Amino acid sequence: MLMAVALLAAVAAGAGPEIPIPGSALRIGAPISRVDSLRAPGWPLSGPELDRRRGTLRFFGLEAETQADFADGRLAHVRFVVNGISTHSRDYVEDQLRLMGLRRSCEKFDDTSHDCAWTGRAVLHVTWKPGVLTAEAGAAPILSPPAPPEETAPREAPMLPDTLALAGPHAGGSEIQPVMMDALAPVYPAAARRAGVQGVVRVLATVDTTGRVLSAELLHGVPELNDAALDTVRACRFEPLVVAGRVTRFRIVIRLVFARN
Repeated sequence: MLMAVALLAAVAAGAGPEIPIPGSALRIGAPISRVDSLRAPGWPLSGPELDRRRGTLRFFGLEAETQADFADGRLAHVRFVVNGISTHSRDYVEDQLRLMGLRRSCEKFDDTSHDCAWTGRAVLHVTWKPGVLTAEAGAAPILSPPAPPEETAPREAPMLPDTLALAGPHAGGSEIQPVMMDALAPVYPAAARRAGVQGVVRVLATVDTTGRVLSAELLHGVPELNDAALDTVRACRFEPLVVAGRVTRFRIVIRLVFARN
């Protein structure tokens, strides 16, 4: 609720340009009349309220209970609730937000719940617990420009594509290809193997100038396989990466495939 109040205040301070809400037909800053004119079954569900509309809309193609709040006659905040969502659909929503270029910051991200803020032109606070996904959307706050970095600040190479496949061939498409010193095959969890669990786990690794993995973050996974994938990535070693004549840290998405055959 604190987030909703802050977003409402931000829009009320000035109309500004309209901002698309990812995965929906709504735009932050749109006038009430345009929001009311959306042609969708169940929208709006109830009679007009002064500064709020309720009903059913689509969020990334999923039917969502929707509440839209207005400030000074313009859309300021939207709440989507998707009930009965599968983990596959949850992963699809998060993958789409990532592909749209939104930056993710999570308070919690595990097999029991997700609690993440996704920031671009709009900001979405997306939470998930088994069977329910909730997304609160509003305009991103306007921040002062960051101070210029010091000359001694380390530079990071741009994000590199997937370069590691542990089952089946994989072709990399980047001119800059880090070299893994010891390609370690993940230990297939015995319980997962017995249960016939297979799948792909993608992990974002941050690698320091000596080639050691500083951190490993799960991007997309399978609950029964995630721990084994993270352990494998943390144990990886790379040759130091040289870009433009200097050794640099880099981040790389590592793709691990668990297949029984």
